[in-house]
Amino acid sequence: QAAKFGATDPRALATAKEEQALVDRRGFIVAMGVVVLCNLVTIGLETDLRSGSWPEVFSYINSMFLLVYIAEMVLRLLTHGPESLHDKLTVLDGMLVMLSFVERFMTNSGFARALPAFRLLRVVRLLKEFK
Repeated sequence: QAAKFGATDPRALATAKEEQALVDRRGFIVAMGVVVLCNLVTIGLETDLRSGSWPEVFSYINSMFLLVYIAEMVLRLLTHGPESLHDKLTVLDGMLVMLSFVERFMTNSGFARALPAFRLLRVVRLLKEFK
């Protein structure tokens, strides 16, 4: 018998559910924890190594971290939709990602120099996940 128009293959639904749960998987959470810890180390190094070509190197590294954090936020929003904004830590992450994005355009301001301290707030999510 031919499939009805609009019918969904159960295998496709199972695959979609698996993909949808990616941001909730332990491996993803651990990987993001490693990213956050690497970012913390980078912030510490960036604070100590402010001369020579290091600022440019850290600029590229911070851009890579920002891309990872943007990808994480997009995945969370695609996975959980608007409901993800009910989680206070996701909202905090979103604000930090937006602030970091804005930082790329305001690098000489005092506010931008203070942003690494705000990025440390991502540790809050890390601690929550590993309680």
